[in-house]
Amino acid sequence: MAVFSTFRLLAAGIAAAAALTSHVLPARELLTPAVAAYDELAPDLTEPEDTTLSEGAVTIPVPLPEEGSVTISQAAPNTPPAAHTPAVAPVTPAQAAASVKIPSGPLVTDSLFTDAYRAYRKGNLDELLRLQPQLTGHPLASYVDLWVLLLNAQANPKDQETVRQLDRFISTRQNDYVAERARADWARIAAKNDDARLFYHLYKKLEWNREEPDLVCSKARFDLKTGDRKKTAALAAARTTLRDTPLAADPACVRLRNDYLALRPKDAWPQLLVLLQQKRFQPARDIIARYGRQLPAARGTLLAVLNNPSKWYQNNKNRLARQKAAVLLFAGLRLAGTDPEAAARIASTAQKKLSQSRAALLWSRVAYESALDLEDNAPRWYRKAGRKPGSAPDTVGQSNILLWQARTALRTGNWHSVRRAVEELPASIRNTNDWLYWKARALEKTGQPRTARSLMQKVSRTNGFYGLLARDALKKSYYDAHDAGTPVPADAAVFGRFASDPSVLRALRFYELGLTMEGNREWNWALRKMDKAERLLFAGFAESLALTHRQINTSESTRTFVFEQQYPRPHREEIESAARNAGLEPEWIFGLIRQESRFLRVAESTVGARGLMQVMPRTARWVARQKALQNFEDGKLTDLATNLTIGCEYLRLVADAFSGSKPLATAAYNAGPSRAVSWRAKLDHRTEGAVFVETIPFNETRNYVKLVLANTMHYAFYYKKSNKTTLSDVLGDIDPKAEQPVFLP
Repeated sequence: MAVFSTFRLLAAGIAAAAALTSHVLPARELLTPAVAAYDELAPDLTEPEDTTLSEGAVTIPVPLPEEGSVTISQAAPNTPPAAHTPAVAPVTPAQAAASVKIPSGPLVTDSLFTDAYRAYRKGNLDELLRLQPQLTGHPLASYVDLWVLLLNAQANPKDQETVRQLDRFISTRQNDYVAERARADWARIAAKNDDARLFYHLYKKLEWNREEPDLVCSKARFDLKTGDRKKTAALAAARTTLRDTPLAADPACVRLRNDYLALRPKDAWPQLLVLLQQKRFQPARDIIARYGRQLPAARGTLLAVLNNPSKWYQNNKNRLARQKAAVLLFAGLRLAGTDPEAAARIASTAQKKLSQSRAALLWSRVAYESALDLEDNAPRWYRKAGRKPGSAPDTVGQSNILLWQARTALRTGNWHSVRRAVEELPASIRNTNDWLYWKARALEKTGQPRTARSLMQKVSRTNGFYGLLARDALKKSYYDAHDAGTPVPADAAVFGRFASDPSVLRALRFYELGLTMEGNREWNWALRKMDKAERLLFAGFAESLALTHRQINTSESTRTFVFEQQYPRPHREEIESAARNAGLEPEWIFGLIRQESRFLRVAESTVGARGLMQVMPRTARWVARQKALQNFEDGKLTDLATNLTIGCEYLRLVADAFSGSKPLATAAYNAGPSRAVSWRAKLDHRTEGAVFVETIPFNETRNYVKLVLANTMHYAFYYKKSNKTTLSDVLGDIDPKAEQPVFLP
């Protein structure tokens, strides 16, 4: 909902629950998708990273292991999802589950577990030790045992008894997710205490968490301590890690940078340029303070630019030619994210003074930041960046720079430029459905219809946003009856095995407590070694428990299109009633809720948006006043009827503000109406709706709009057989309109 960024599901009443057992050190946000909704985390325009990849066969990004994702072999990017046909007469999940004993409901000791969690987060070992014996026999007691051991290890990392106990804890729980969590968090403690032997011992046994950015930084730091034969490779790996990490300011990555520069002090300048592009200004200040003599410009000048770039530019804009090349490069990178026009003027002055690679680095950053601002000058500045923008040494985010070159070409409508830009993308991005679609469009527009049609046919065999658009282009129906797939028939014996799986039991207990993210990790741990048929059965098991969010994600993990598992309609009567009362199509609301909360009534985002439709309390109070809703209070936002009424009425107001445009209204619901107004105002001509969506500057909102609208189409075409409105019809064209104040929250 407006304006929430990263979707996370948290414990009701416990704001930090998503971090439960994730880190012994203070919890941090990761640039990863949230498992509960497979939402790609979208940095706003203050962040350099843009991690958009593909809609994929089932239109979801694959989450990183930190969030408890499932490691499965990935289908080729454009492999069509296969429908599954049962071999025997179906049995419903409810029928199969009827004879299975599944523990449910609160336990007497649940409140003690919540107390233990709070004690752990506060580092209160005495309180944990008091609660530990009272939780013996609780399904989640092993987590409390782990927290006690980790706090002991933090306080006394060399204590041999604690080491033995942690070793024993892991060895007796080899098959449990909590052992994986123990290794990852113990490895963090080992890294903090410079215990390379213990770190390597734990790190090499990690199954899911090797790619957690702080652990990657710690491994790279320890690799620097290897012998001379491997030193060159370790230095190169450290430099790459520091350039690519999303956690440049994390203590583990700061230590890596310090150790790297201790070995290579002459690289202080390249590291400073990297930090400017990452917008990590405090670590940049630290480098200036510590390595001033290694830098090609005066410390005071660099700090003046870093601390107040606008003031420096105003004082020096008429004498840029007198500045050193290094100062101009530094100032251009610093200003690129806040004032691309000023940065471009600096780059023009600096071009004759800089080496070709450094000039390319600067122009690439200016062009990229300008493209994110949807500025008209972006194409011209991309041309100044050279044949392959972003390829110069020490350039952060080359893939993102190239992606925005392609998006900029889309905005201009220059199809020759679109084709060239798509061909320059890395193969891992170029061959995704998104960019195969746009390449096909460019080929068709530039005189190669046969090749274009072949590519479009390939994309049309998938079911995501671009798969549907490809079918529109080919005038194909969205799917015939057999394409909808059928779940594997439910099996009481298999359901009984699921119900006795310790990981499943822990997941169910976490869900009972409202600790959804931790439940997802345990659920996915149970899922990780299942084959396709078992996963479809596991999705049916989730359905029998009304765990709709697990039903959807478990079924989607198979890359098999099983419609009724993946596009269910829980709370159908209530949703349809609220939608119609607000004058909205129910299919749009189903599509939006599927993305917002996966139909989880207690869902709460990190910024406080609540319920099925993820309504912010402030917005809800405003809507309640506008609609004269009586006796509304924030606590009612998790009430099903209240949440649906408020959410639908707000979406109606947003849709009216954008003349009924679903792309604009959906974007506004996610990012806020003022942002959608601003993006529309940046258009200089009538623009195809699909181009507008692809060039939304926020990753989260761009992917959100694609997913919500594709969901809407699936609900409409499957359940509303008479529907003839295509995704292309819904997207339409977007007309530019001057930016005006928006009187909506």
